[in-house]
Amino acid sequence: MENHVETIKYTPEKAKQNALAKLDLIRKWQEFRRKAVNKLQADYDFVKLHNSSDSYLFTVLGKISRGSLHRWKSMLDGTEDGLYAKLGIETVFARPYNARSKVIERFFKEFQEGFEKLMPSYVGSSIINKPAYLKRNENFHKNLHQDYIPTIEETIKMIDMWLKFKNSQPCTNAPNMTIAEVLESRKKQNIDKSLLDDLMQATEVKTIQRNGVRFLNCDYFNERLYGLRGKVLVKYNLVDQNGIYKYNEETKTGENYEIFSPLKNKHLKISIEDAKEYFMKNYVEKYCKFETYRNYNAIFNFNIIPFINCYYLHEIDIESIKELFKVCELRRLKPRRIKNTMALLNQLIKYFQHLGVIDRSCVYQVKKVQDKNHFGIENLIFEGF
Repeated sequence: MENHVETIKYTPEKAKQNALAKLDLIRKWQEFRRKAVNKLQADYDFVKLHNSSDSYLFTVLGKISRGSLHRWKSMLDGTEDGLYAKLGIETVFARPYNARSKVIERFFKEFQEGFEKLMPSYVGSSIINKPAYLKRNENFHKNLHQDYIPTIEETIKMIDMWLKFKNSQPCTNAPNMTIAEVLESRKKQNIDKSLLDDLMQATEVKTIQRNGVRFLNCDYFNERLYGLRGKVLVKYNLVDQNGIYKYNEETKTGENYEIFSPLKNKHLKISIEDAKEYFMKNYVEKYCKFETYRNYNAIFNFNIIPFINCYYLHEIDIESIKELFKVCELRRLKPRRIKNTMALLNQLIKYFQHLGVIDRSCVYQVKKVQDKNHFGIENLIFEGF
């Protein structure tokens, strides 16, 4: 008997059924999201409800993720791939649970083995491969270990040095060439840096008011805004050395123009509350879990903002940080809560320092708590002191 190989044929009817199911699911997700106050939590709840149901949509589409929802919505809106599509780059999504289709995973592994383990703050990715100083009865290694956490600038320099060393090694696929030489010989796409800078700018929707556009507690105005009302798409780059902010107004006729406001980006009078809202929206909400978002929000509202809201962000110095620490002690907060409060304030300051909004006049580190029942001022290390 002849062997027959059964193949699965994706007929147009099947594709049509899949597309209609995605469309229906996106519409339900948007309606579910519209009624929610916290959009991030709404995404988690909707995905959980879908994946635990036995509905028709689950039968057609199977399990989904938050990324699937946003990707399908981009496809429906005609904005699929976003930045890559604008640069003429086609995005190819890797097959799920197929490590060979994700070539970057090999680099991540080499980076972990060759770089992360050299850091004094490395604690291991699991119980099995944690360093010797964290293991039981390893007193010799504990005494040798220095509890030092490098700054962001130091980490960047270390990564650059490690990459330079890594790229100088012979390539396994071309023994006569180094990794750097192989990368240089590959065909590259010449991308205009000015176009890339424009695409990398963050965008935010603002309302044109009497004094122009309100952004980070400052008003930005231009003659071309006169007589205009409604929403405006704000494109901004806080790292720009010239402090130039760009606004793109999209009218009903499709007109697109730019407005520049030549204001310095250093020492903007940003209140702690405004800084907190920007940090939570543009960093925590995008890159952290919902539990982390809720915990950060509680620490800001109860432990930080009520006591240092009298300062602007650029006015926070070492003395004000020490005052906040004393307030936490007087309120008899638990040592771990004090440590988390001081660490979160440090993260907020470093975030805006990295953006270039404030200078590095106030830099400190929060040491790990050795004794869970004690957190003193000696756990705060201020640079230059």
